Amino acid sequence: MTHNNQKQNNRKQKQKDTQLFGKNATDVELGQELGSIRQEISQLSQSSISFFASYIV
Repeated sequence: MTHNNQKQNNRKQKQKDTQLFGKNATDVELGQELGSIRQEISQLSQSSISFFASYIV
């Protein structure tokens, strides 16, 4: 990836973040959102494991 493409991708990501969180999202707010997302992924993973394990037995 060229440096210009990376800059353009970073700019696009910042625009998406602004649309999702508003213009003045702080690092703390983004960190909290990331933590929530990670927690939900973990719960989904555990649910999936339990679901598939019930069919293996």
